[in-house]
Amino acid sequence: MYEFKIDGPALKKGIPLHITVSALDNFQSIIDKTFLVYNNSKKLSPQNRDKFQLKAQSFTRGSFITHFEIILADAQLMLPLIAALCPQNIWDYAKSAFNLLKLVCGGIQNGQKPSYQYNNNGDVNVTIGNTKNNFYGQVIQIGQSVLTDYQGLTSLIKSGKLDHISAGYKNCKEPDISLGKNDINTFDIPTKIQKEHIEIDCEIFDFNKYREIIYKGQKSSYSNWKI
Repeated sequence: MYEFKIDGPALKKGIPLHITVSALDNFQSIIDKTFLVYNNSKKLSPQNRDKFQLKAQSFTRGSFITHFEIILADAQLMLPLIAALCPQNIWDYAKSAFNLLKLVCGGIQNGQKPSYQYNNNGDVNVTIGNTKNNFYGQVIQIGQSVLTDYQGLTSLIKSGKLDHISAGYKNCKEPDISLGKNDINTFDIPTKIQKEHIEIDCEIFDFNKYREIIYKGQKSSYSNWKI
């Protein structure tokens, strides 16, 4: 059994549905995308949705806490090529992708460019500065896919409506995924402005450039229309 929790000023006098739904939607998306990468799929089909779900078992007020399970029914029939797939694997991959993103985004913000070494066994060595970590290759894909969802979660904290968002095993002291006020900029990727000028030889199309009115029975005076 797992636990998803959000807490903050917005929850002191009830549960604002738009905030709660937004947090749950981003979290659901993270688990869905983890499943899709593991399943080597681009879209969750209605058939797979019937088999793969997050099911909430209870809700608690004060903070908003929901206890949930990862349901994966008939995995052998749905995924004959991935016999090892189970709810535990999905959660472990989601947790690893979270750790990867914090590592990579933190390095980029500190001006350290990550390097990736892909091994023949499918693992990837991720090096940032003097730190080297090993991840499954699929974790890299998951991290790229769920970045926007973590940005969505931290935006709820950045807005001041929430103080903390976490997910992990029920009754565990340290959640596997934890976001607080110190993490609001964790997943922001710095942008750079290219200062070097690049010359491009092209023609800007103007709808009025080759404008001509042709009446019935007349021919165009242009022999070569550049459109």
